[in-house]
Amino acid sequence: MRSIFLQKTVDAIFWDSQPDLYQACLCNAKWRFATTLAAEAVYGKGETFWQSDNIFTIYGEEETLVFTPKSCQLVQGKIGALSKYESGAFCW
Repeated sequence: MRSIFLQKTVDAIFWDSQPDLYQACLCNAKWRFATTLAAEAVYGKGETFWQSDNIFTIYGEEETLVFTPKSCQLVQGKIGALSKYESGAFCW
């Protein structure tokens, strides 16, 4: 079976407060698929990050999907035509 990944990397930075305990963590994962698709996810958690956002964004060549806990938005084209969906439409 052939792998769908050409390359994948994961980096993490930890702010330690005590041995085996961390105060904060910042993770960055990158994937490059055999289909030329690329993806990147950045996640931070802990006391170091004072701003709380719960947003997941997917960028495509011509469209962008923005997911929040209460809604989803589909941004289309260079002009940025916006379609907004409330929870339950096609949001999680």
